[in-house]
Amino acid sequence: MIDMIQAFMAAMEQQPMWVQIWVNFLGTVNVAAILFVFKSKLPWIILGAIVFSLLTISWLHNEYGFVRLLGLPHIIVWTPMLWYFWKVVPKLEASLLKKYLYLLMGTNFISLVIDYIDVARYFLGIA
Repeated sequence: MIDMIQAFMAAMEQQPMWVQIWVNFLGTVNVAAILFVFKSKLPWIILGAIVFSLLTISWLHNEYGFVRLLGLPHIIVWTPMLWYFWKVVPKLEASLLKKYLYLLMGTNFISLVIDYIDVARYFLGIA
């Protein structure tokens, strides 16, 4: 599994700079959940999604290469996660955690738009 993750990371380094910047920002926002694990259960959901996504994306990359299908794990875990967060985050009291979760939701929503388009294009055979 470590070899698959390393291979995916090496392939990521070959992507255009804007992709690398976006993925690094996306990763940083998501991994920042670790700062809030003792405040709420919500960051644990994020960290679980990160682990699932990294392992599954690395496996898909190993099987199919760097293709548009790699967004599928985000769709699988982030769509229900964001739906749940959409319901519960507004009810939280004002705090740094709440601000962070709104940042995460916005960032992951943008990523999901890209992922849905990429995965649809993959299944439709559009380059």
